Amino acid sequence: DLTKMQVLTLAENRLKGQIPQTIKNMGNLRTFSVHNNEAGTGEHSGPLPRFDAHPFLSEIYLDGNSFTGSIPHMFLHMFNQTDEQVTIGLSNNLLTGTVPREFLKFRSLNLNVVGNNITGFAEEICDSGSISSWMNGLVEQFGCDAILCPDGYYTDVGRQEEESVPCVECEVGTNGLYGATFCGAEKDDISELEILAEFYLAVNGLNWDETSGWDVMADIESPLDLTLPSYAGVNHCNFWGIICRNDTNQVKEISLPSNGLEGMVPPSLFDLPALDTLDLSGNELHFDRDYGFGPIGNAKKLEKLDVSSNDIQKFSGIGQAKALRELYADDLYFFTGLDTELYQLPELRVLHMQYSGLRNEIPKGLSQLANLRSINLYGNELEGTIPSEIGDLPKLWHIDFSENDFTGHLPTVAIKNLLDLEKFHVHQSGRSKEGITGELPSFKEQTKLHLLDVSSNSMTGPIPTNFLSGVEDVDQLMVIDLGWNSFTGTIPSELSRFSQMNLDAVRNQFSGVSSSLCTLSGWMDGEVGKIKKDGGNGCDAILCPKGTYSEIGYAKSGSNGECLSCVSAEYAGETTCNGAAENEEKKILDNLYAETSGSNWKKGAYWTTGPICTYEGVVCESNNSNTNEGIVELRLSDFGLIGNIPTEIYQLPKLTKVDFSNNVVDISFDGIENAVNLESFIMSDADLSDLTGIGNAPPSLKKIHIERNALNYSIIPHEIYSLENLESLSIGFNEFGGKISPSISNLKSIQEFWAGSNDITGSIPHSISELDDLRSLVLSGNRMSGSIPNGLGNVTSLRQLHLNGQRDFGGFSGPVPSLNKSPHLHDIDFSRNSLTGSIPNDFLASVRGSTVHDDYAGVSIDMSSNLITGAIPPDFDDFASLFLNLAGNKITNVPTEICDDDDEFMDGLVGSLTTNKCDAILCRPGTFTPVGRQTEINETCTPCSGGESQAPYYGSTECKAVSGERETLQKIYKLIFTESSDDKYWMTDNPICTWAGITCNGDDSDDEGVIEIDLESNSLVADDIDEVSKLFFS
Repeated sequence: DLTKMQVLTLAENRLKGQIPQTIKNMGNLRTFSVHNNEAGTGEHSGPLPRFDAHPFLSEIYLDGNSFTGSIPHMFLHMFNQTDEQVTIGLSNNLLTGTVPREFLKFRSLNLNVVGNNITGFAEEICDSGSISSWMNGLVEQFGCDAILCPDGYYTDVGRQEEESVPCVECEVGTNGLYGATFCGAEKDDISELEILAEFYLAVNGLNWDETSGWDVMADIESPLDLTLPSYAGVNHCNFWGIICRNDTNQVKEISLPSNGLEGMVPPSLFDLPALDTLDLSGNELHFDRDYGFGPIGNAKKLEKLDVSSNDIQKFSGIGQAKALRELYADDLYFFTGLDTELYQLPELRVLHMQYSGLRNEIPKGLSQLANLRSINLYGNELEGTIPSEIGDLPKLWHIDFSENDFTGHLPTVAIKNLLDLEKFHVHQSGRSKEGITGELPSFKEQTKLHLLDVSSNSMTGPIPTNFLSGVEDVDQLMVIDLGWNSFTGTIPSELSRFSQMNLDAVRNQFSGVSSSLCTLSGWMDGEVGKIKKDGGNGCDAILCPKGTYSEIGYAKSGSNGECLSCVSAEYAGETTCNGAAENEEKKILDNLYAETSGSNWKKGAYWTTGPICTYEGVVCESNNSNTNEGIVELRLSDFGLIGNIPTEIYQLPKLTKVDFSNNVVDISFDGIENAVNLESFIMSDADLSDLTGIGNAPPSLKKIHIERNALNYSIIPHEIYSLENLESLSIGFNEFGGKISPSISNLKSIQEFWAGSNDITGSIPHSISELDDLRSLVLSGNRMSGSIPNGLGNVTSLRQLHLNGQRDFGGFSGPVPSLNKSPHLHDIDFSRNSLTGSIPNDFLASVRGSTVHDDYAGVSIDMSSNLITGAIPPDFDDFASLFLNLAGNKITNVPTEICDDDDEFMDGLVGSLTTNKCDAILCRPGTFTPVGRQTEINETCTPCSGGESQAPYYGSTECKAVSGERETLQKIYKLIFTESSDDKYWMTDNPICTWAGITCNGDDSDDEGVIEIDLESNSLVADDIDEVSKLFFS
């Protein structure tokens, strides 16, 4: 607990990475320093911390690192000693933007931001008389030049410090930057390459699907590596997905859709001055959780941005993108209202946000987007009325508000102002309320309108006689969908002026079709003409007349396409006949089709038009597809369903399996007990939001796969634990929190329990070892901790055990369990945790001793990035084939017997090597690779310049500079420490003065100067006391 600490200095080290978020807990800090006097020697990176929870922090030194992005507006927000001297050192980083106006609250400020990419000051700063005491009073003499020389001027120190040394004009300019320390081309022109390098490193560049050109950076560890001579000829304009300007070679477009990018987009990407197009869609990216789009305003030419299908959850900062014209943000997870910051984009032409989880009403202010041409909010959860503000957007030509939950009337007066409107969609087949009501506007003001869809609402009244009367091109194809409303009257004769029209008007209360439309051979994709040519009534192709029906509501040419007699068909365009013996299963499926926007499905051949067993995705008990009963499976994955699945499906008497994955649908479990034969329920990558009632599932249910949904529970619902017959449960990639209940032992038949990538906390309950049939347990990517229960080794059926990548508190800790009673366990992943001690000699003993080849062959063990010590047990040689990853631990020996002619070890690489065969398992001490082992025959482990002092263990992933005192202490550790010793911070990257029992003559940031070693009563053991004495007293 360091919350009382007042001074923390870690300066002049080679620490790397972002400043941890937990620094906000150190609210008593007065001084914080991680500076490096030599520019570029520090490796702290990422956005600048805000330090907004530190009321007393008056000295900050972050100079000489690699911080990126702009200075946060909330920087030192809680600092309340504004009359005190404040010192902020930010020199020689990669910061962009301006000095924020919020700094005006400081009366006396020493600010060093030289050596960055600062482009000026907030307007008020230099005109304010309150900053005269800044820079020790130099601002009163020299103005803002005392802080930074302006654009086009320079001094050797980037600012004016003496009257005799003013900022001097630079004839060739300073590239728009303030604080220049040189004039001319003294620095090489690779700044854009460094920005792309930071982007590449931050978003998992090594594992992209396409890396052409980018792979030149595969071995770099920092963007600063690109300053080395070996990278002098790299042309970033040749990188995959990069398009540069011909005249300046500046990046103008980055297009990397669906390319395997993963992680946080660094703010510096927006510092590319010519960037006008950025397409990052279809990846797993996010922006800073606090700053959002942060410095996007630096990309002053950015006109098109596509972040669809990523992990973007808010639009904070997007309003700074003043040049943005097109924004695509489909398939995201906002689950909140439309962010009004979007209204701050004055040049926006296209706003495209399909399936983005938008809720509530569209907020006021939409009219601020005066240049908007196209708005698409399809497939969200918006409600309320369609805003009349659309009438204040006269340039709109395309509106799509479909598949939301809008109510009320269409804004008729507003629509009259949309003279350029060409496409208007507001169908709502998945609505939960009544939908749009009121009468149909005439749209007579629109001269270009050719696509109109208001289907699946509750609109009433007749079609106006002047409907579409203003459309000028009467020979273009008109697509008009008025179906599934409550319109009345007839289809008016005035529409006969159009030569081509596809009109869907089924399931209304129309009395008929004007006879003047019956001869228009170009209507309904030519069906009017075909039916008339065959001697029928051409109007039947528009709507079946009263007293008849068809499953689609109108006739089609050819066999079985006619409208059938139905005495009970009260209106034209009926799709069912209540007087006919209608199959109950067909009714259920046809209702499913209607309620989930079936007409807009991506798949779905023969639905509503043929026997149910011909419906695409439907499997019947009989192999005869012409039958009309006996449904056993619904395979509707990725069909494009939208809305709520009707619970009537549980009444299908023989149903055994449903799969609604990859659709935008929800379903209630109310009535699931009626599906008495249901065995498998699959609904992954959907919008399932509530598990209430799942405990009532029939005993037949064996599989539930519901990963990647909208489930947000503080704990896994106890109803889940009541399903005693369940064999496979997959609930990963949701937001389940809390601990796993000991009641998991009630799942007596469970074979697969997959709950990875949630927010589950606590330890693994010991009761899980009572699950005798458990074969696969996946809990990776949660927030769990504690030790791994030894009882797991008693589950003899276990084959797969993944506990890797816990995200809090270091993950699982304690010793490596032996798991010596699980003869089938051959897939283990404990990586990225905090396991300690050595690997037990009997680890997987029953696997190694099995006589069944499938048990002892093909074994994969990943325990990389833990704190494991000692040697690999020599009995690992008993495995027939093995893939073993122990990189990033403290392994001291790899027995040669596991490297001798084992052709199947490490995917055969051990047997392929002729020298240093064990390097295929772990690099020897004194050598390294980024993954800690040799992976190719011709790519050997690289020697460290400092030998074993820089890579003291097997499996090093980097060479680390080590002081003489650290090296001595490391040797002492290996000689006398035991598993029972207190070894806090020993053998870590922490300064040795922080190690347990070590006292130095300096502060704890030092890595030398040991003056006291206190290891009394610490379970130390020495086999060679002479060697120990030499180390202590030499």
